Amino acid sequence: MNQPSLRGATVVITGATSGIGRATAQEFARQGARLVLAARRHEVLQDVVDECRRLGAPDALAVPTDTTNADAVHQLARAAVRFGQGRLDVWVNNAGSGAIGQFDATPLEAHEQVIRLNLLGYLYGAYAALPYFRRQDRGTLINVVSMGAWVPEPYTVAYSASKFGLRGMMDTLRVELTETPDIHVCDVHPAYIDTPGFQHAANFTGRLIKPAPPVFPPQQVARAVVRLV
Repeated sequence: MNQPSLRGATVVITGATSGIGRATAQEFARQGARLVLAARRHEVLQDVVDECRRLGAPDALAVPTDTTNADAVHQLARAAVRFGQGRLDVWVNNAGSGAIGQFDATPLEAHEQVIRLNLLGYLYGAYAALPYFRRQDRGTLINVVSMGAWVPEPYTVAYSASKFGLRGMMDTLRVELTETPDIHVCDVHPAYIDTPGFQHAANFTGRLIKPAPPVFPPQQVARAVVRLV
């Protein structure tokens, strides 16, 4: 069976400046997709845009976005639809982080930020993209979740809560959409990935944290995302 072409598809990726997000942007660029890339670091985001154009994306747009802000995520969706000349084909929820430490030794603000970014950020993305998918009667929402949505890991209480919550949220949304078979909600559950995630996470353990082997390259997750689409 021939693989559907992604050439010219409008694809939004959050958390696009490093790790899985950056690798996913590169993989979609090789497929000829038009990319709308979101993250908070504008200069790095522009570097990824330039990189994707060199790899084959016909065009790419940087939209600096804080995904914990619902209004900012809606602005991202509107910018993507304008960029896609009225179409939005794929939305990849990817921006996320963690806080590592004993539950009651981790500041409450750090727990709250993890929930805002990992859970509410994905809710905002789905809420912003879905009206456009409904209008088109098609579209694909990809959620980069985690094996942590299935296996609770000590010293990552807020992270585990956010990932378990994401699994329930997206399973429920998927059921709601059964009568629109061309709107897809897909979840990817990576294990430990070789990304800056551990360095970027808030660390309240007093120790250097490293992922437990086996550790997989982010490109492996990126290829899985593209295969899903």
